[in-house]
Amino acid sequence: MVSNSKLFELEKNNSVINITQRENLESDENGEIQLKHLPVGKPFLYDKETGEKLEFEISGDIITISEPYKEVYVTYEYEYVEGGSVIKMGNRLFKGYISLEGKTRLKEDTSGQVVTGIFKIPKLRLMSDLSIRLGRQADPAVVTFRAAGVPVGGREKNYVCELYSLNDDIDSDM
Repeated sequence: MVSNSKLFELEKNNSVINITQRENLESDENGEIQLKHLPVGKPFLYDKETGEKLEFEISGDIITISEPYKEVYVTYEYEYVEGGSVIKMGNRLFKGYISLEGKTRLKEDTSGQVVTGIFKIPKLRLMSDLSIRLGRQADPAVVTFRAAGVPVGGREKNYVCELYSLNDDIDSDM
């Protein structure tokens, strides 16, 4: 798939790569939370137990909430400046179909149990460039792309995507 793609080396400190970071943290006795990185833009903060969005104040890489010792999830982007490589797969270079699979966490409406959700699109056509950025100590992060799902299956049983709701949270530490 990448044999017709263009590979570019990014110089250190020459190109900033925004990396999405998700952290499971707990506030201290003052309601302060220390992030690993300096966030770009406004982070998203929600209660680990209830899943509710929390109000907060931020100063640099310190988030302040009203409750001490509260476990939260924080999702934010930070700037990675150590360089890396980018592979660009363009619409003209790749004419076939790809599949897309993603994983998320879902909260059941009735029981409140957090479970893993698997989202699958078996046949996808790229409608724009797909840019994947790679770097040392960084997970690949797809920035933006446009695509169209193509129906698969028989005449009366065709579908574009599937969303599985598993019975467990397969990424949980417990």
